Amino acid sequence: MLKFRELETERFCLRALHLRGWELVESNPIRGGYAAELYRLTVRDETGQLREVIYKKFSPERNSELELYRTVLPEVPHAIPTLYGVVDEDGEQGLILEAAGVPVKAVFSEQDAQGKREMLRGLLELLANLHTSLQEKSQHWLAKGQVSSYPFESSAQWAEITVQELAGLTEHGKFGVDTELVREVRGMAAAFYPRYPEWAVGATTYTHGDPHLENILIQNGHTRLIDWEWACVSLPQRDLSILLQDVLEDELHEFALEVYQELVPISNPSQFRTAFQACLFDNTLMMLGWEIRKYLDGHLTDAELARILPTKLRWLRTAYQSLFT
Repeated sequence: MLKFRELETERFCLRALHLRGWELVESNPIRGGYAAELYRLTVRDETGQLREVIYKKFSPERNSELELYRTVLPEVPHAIPTLYGVVDEDGEQGLILEAAGVPVKAVFSEQDAQGKREMLRGLLELLANLHTSLQEKSQHWLAKGQVSSYPFESSAQWAEITVQELAGLTEHGKFGVDTELVREVRGMAAAFYPRYPEWAVGATTYTHGDPHLENILIQNGHTRLIDWEWACVSLPQRDLSILLQDVLEDELHEFALEVYQELVPISNPSQFRTAFQACLFDNTLMMLGWEIRKYLDGHLTDAELARILPTKLRWLRTAYQSLFT
């Protein structure tokens, strides 16, 4: 029984599956506050076997991942789900992808301290492999205009959105958010962003751009990165600081930095650490706004936000202090 809500989406997806000789058996929407529309499809492949795949439907203004799957992402098959089909016609754009497991976030949260270290090391190895294997190619792609470098101007815009979301929490009377806290965060952002490019310097490479633990899937011990919309040539510290957004234990942040520098030798450790603190401030502020929005939309509980909010405010203050003293 088909469950697509939009008949046009069903029609385009059926056409893409037909090109592979596959038949759509069932589809169900995947919910959770995602930027794209996601559907889990059960299909009968050309051998008659049933398998599950994912259809990711893009909104018109957020479809850059489609071109990346056609150009640069085939260079990293170890890090991406298998691409089974592309929908790109008459205003409908999407990808039919391997159902590559479950988000790492849920699995990570269930681990004990040692288990979290081991899992985090594996994720750092995934990122280090991506960064080192594509460092030289990324400069070639950049010169050819196939990829872009990180747009620093977008960061301050995201920060303002977060300040607005934080201000909205004052109306709820929860989590200790008041006008003084909003003023503090706005002041830190105003001082930080004009100087962000000054601190964010060092060797660049091709980065995923958004590898928090819900954008990494795990299946049978294998991990895959999804949601490459924000991929660009940038500092690897940006990926590191986003990876750690779902790792709320401070001691694991230091562990992650040590492990990454074992995997990817750094010529200037002091500069690397400074750039990491700048990236951490930026991405913590950005992710905090996203998490507040998820809470307001019913995708995070009071208990979850009550743990996230003070932790990330502490990260912001610590990173800010390290940069300005």
